[in-house]
Amino acid sequence: MVEMNGLKLKSLENHNCIGFDVDHCLVRYKLKALTRVCYESLMKSLIQSKGYPQSLFDLTEEELGLGMNYLVIDTDKGTILKLGEHNYILKGKRGFKDIDVVKEYGEERSLHEFDPVSVRRDSRYAVNSTNFENAIPIVFAKIVEMKIK
Repeated sequence: MVEMNGLKLKSLENHNCIGFDVDHCLVRYKLKALTRVCYESLMKSLIQSKGYPQSLFDLTEEELGLGMNYLVIDTDKGTILKLGEHNYILKGKRGFKDIDVVKEYGEERSLHEFDPVSVRRDSRYAVNSTNFENAIPIVFAKIVEMKIK
């Protein structure tokens, strides 16, 4: 007999998923599929409720590749950033196009004012920190590209 979270299980063999995540279950994500489903759900909502163009729903494999954890979205500049230690900007994009980080953020390539601890209270920045949020930078990039056109 095995006990997990107060539940007594006769056998671990008769269960499909066992383990721990934020909600105390181990999940092996198929990240591309999960990101695509989340993207499609977000876009469907924006298209239906806010009147965004249907063309935003289309997603290429290259665009899907932008969905990864811990990207920082600078909403003021319309950029998506990958940060290293001490807020050093490793690379950046506006829409799906690379930007000149030095030109946009200076020689130090640093996002000095960004505080990862209080990011949820700073409306200038957004960080996707879970696999379920990986679609957010893709949605942002698509909308930025639409606005640029």
